[in-house]
Amino acid sequence: EAARLRDYLERVAVDSEAAILYANNEFYEAFQECDPKRMNALWLKEARSCCVHPGLLPVHGSEAIADSWRNILSPRRGMKIECLRPAVTVTGTVGRVVCYERVEDRITLVAINLFESTGSGWKMTFHQASMIEPSLAQNL
Repeated sequence: EAARLRDYLERVAVDSEAAILYANNEFYEAFQECDPKRMNALWLKEARSCCVHPGLLPVHGSEAIADSWRNILSPRRGMKIECLRPAVTVTGTVGRVVCYERVEDRITLVAINLFESTGSGWKMTFHQASMIEPSLAQNL
């Protein structure tokens, strides 16, 4: 019985990791396509959601986050952004992805994306991206 439970829990963890990576990929596709509606659909609609864009103050709450993404994405028609080396950690109903973002092949940032399991899949609750020293990004 214990071995069967262990196997089940391992399967659930792998399934959760795959689902979180899928949600993370959706985030970067919405970003690359400059689609604020698609971006908004990925976020948990709660006041506790938070987004920290590089060099800016934190944005709290799903409505303010949607506005911030609309302001960033709407003026553009497309943006080249790659998610590199995503590393997933799952703890219960929370998933974390730490990755690198390469923007327009010239700027590299480190990002932390948090997701929460909901009845409608994994929803983003937190995103923060910060610039890293260019010399550190050469081997990514």
